[in-house]
Amino acid sequence: QYAGKAARRDLLCGPVLGQRPGAEYPVVRMDVSAGDKIIFHTDGILKAAGGRKNLLKVLQKAGHLSPAEMISAVQHAATGADYSILVAEVR
Repeated sequence: QYAGKAARRDLLCGPVLGQRPGAEYPVVRMDVSAGDKIIFHTDGILKAAGGRKNLLKVLQKAGHLSPAEMISAVQHAATGADYSILVAEVR
């Protein structure tokens, strides 16, 4: 359904990770296929990349790259702010 596309999914958020012992977080299920990449990031990346639309453009262009190469592409485009990013590829 999303092959070759960067698709934004709004997910429910819980407390900051590690802040509260015993905190509960929402469970999210979605269909994925081999080769799909899932990107988790903190909100600081939106400021660093110049907004959500710009971040999606970068991810769209880098979608064919390996997870490490995708992170490098994002780091090149998203500078000057504190953020974290994790790219996972479905096998």
